[in-house]
Amino acid sequence: MAERTGIIAIAALILSIGTAGFSVYQWWSGRNEARISAAIDFSKRRFEGTGPSIAITPQNQKEATEVILQTRWHEYLAHLINNNRLDDRYLAQVIKCEMTVVLNASKNVQGVARTYVRNQEMEKLKDRYIADCNS
Repeated sequence: MAERTGIIAIAALILSIGTAGFSVYQWWSGRNEARISAAIDFSKRRFEGTGPSIAITPQNQKEATEVILQTRWHEYLAHLINNNRLDDRYLAQVIKCEMTVVLNASKNVQGVARTYVRNQEMEKLKDRYIADCNS
């Protein structure tokens, strides 16, 4: 009888370890799928026209404002990538190239508008995306 109880205990232990392992896999897989889904959503939004268009070199206040808005959108996207919330392998190539163009255009914003331009997150990605855009 004691022998049978030991076998049942070992089987229960193996089953609980297997269940725990499967739970960890589901957690990891779900997190990975969410990152991929976020990248696809950003890409779709860009192609549906709700994301920014490609940046221009600002010549006046209206154009500088447009660059600021694009910079903020791309900066948020870069923040998500840098904090592992978005898988950039599934991000549209055009967005990666736009990010480098927007980064360069944002450096041309002058005056008071310059205080609204933040691009620390894009700076972290620029070398990787410049290489992607040149290929």
